[in-house]
Amino acid sequence: MPAAQPATQHSSLNDAPQSLAQSARLPDAPHTIVVGGGPVGMRCAADLAARGQQVTVLSAESYDPYNRVRLTPLLGGDVQFGEITLDLPDADDQGYSVHAGQRVVAIDRDGKSVTTADGAVWAYDTLILATGSDAFVPGIPGRELPGVYTFRTALDASALMARSISARRIAVIGGGLLGLEAARGMRNRGCDVVVIEHEPQLMPRQLDIASSALLAERIEALGVEVCTGIGVKEIKGGHKVEELILTNGDVIDCDTVIICTGVRANTWLAGQAGLAFARGIVVNDQMQTSDPDIYSVGECVEFEGNCYGLVAPLYEQARVCAKALCDDCEAEFVHSETSTKLKVTGVDLFSAGDFAEGDGRDEIVFRDPQRGVYKRLILEGDKLIGAVLYGETADGAWFFDKIKKAEAI
Repeated sequence: MPAAQPATQHSSLNDAPQSLAQSARLPDAPHTIVVGGGPVGMRCAADLAARGQQVTVLSAESYDPYNRVRLTPLLGGDVQFGEITLDLPDADDQGYSVHAGQRVVAIDRDGKSVTTADGAVWAYDTLILATGSDAFVPGIPGRELPGVYTFRTALDASALMARSISARRIAVIGGGLLGLEAARGMRNRGCDVVVIEHEPQLMPRQLDIASSALLAERIEALGVEVCTGIGVKEIKGGHKVEELILTNGDVIDCDTVIICTGVRANTWLAGQAGLAFARGIVVNDQMQTSDPDIYSVGECVEFEGNCYGLVAPLYEQARVCAKALCDDCEAEFVHSETSTKLKVTGVDLFSAGDFAEGDGRDEIVFRDPQRGVYKRLILEGDKLIGAVLYGETADGAWFFDKIKKAEAI
């Protein structure tokens, strides 16, 4: 069965109808379909194409594939959409094509084909699911009112940029990385913004209390109000958002709400096809699912009970998958400790290991308020087990290496 070939058309943020580069199948090369045009799926596709395989990428979004991490500077007006797009195959590359606006709705495992929303059927020898993750929206009453947004995709960013023109006061639910960057982006566009985080501190998974307090001061210095240790009970309004009711009874007047409360692995397509999944699509150490002809990479994956959201392990999954599909029996994905290095509202942050307080633990703390620098190392016996760096992160890689190797210091 030949692969379906929709009409060629280049897409952009404001004009994004159909698909991108086209190519005919190479006669003797295996044909792999990658479902998902995010950075990990595109990395895997490019690696396979470089190894001589025929690859077709089907991306549900109608935009050129882009780097999702860079949506935050896009929202803030620091870059244009063309500056965050990913490299596409050359027009004369006959073995590698990318098609935007092609949402896969069904997998026929027996017939080894996928069907897109327009009814087209695409055949594969091997299928790779790189469906990523979706914004998690908790069951807050009023979440379906006009004026409620998420911040996860280029479409979300485009909608928020348009909304910033008329928004009077914006409430961001969620004090994690995306929530803070959404707040900064909308503040840069002249909006009045408040951030609400139900945990006692901002970014509780990445920062300790002291560094989180410094970050809160930085956010407020930018003109963003910060409310921590309080949840949202209801989003209220007649025909549109008018206010938030907090769990302590306080009321926040607003006309726009941005929900940034985390993500969930997109397992819908895998579930419809009868593939094994839990929190994510279950894979082995070669990124193979419960169907030997279907692989999976990226934020949609669960390996040995772990789901991943950081770039380094996800790119490693793409590398392992490509090698495995090219008969490299030694290709193996191994779970390992990860570190977090971020730039939030212009501040460099780094954290790794276990930095919670506990019996039998010692800590070394360095503070330089004038430079806005905070560093905290956590030791257990003669081993470094955790590190948090705020404002200056050059030593992060060295600390992380000591944590991973559990070396005496």
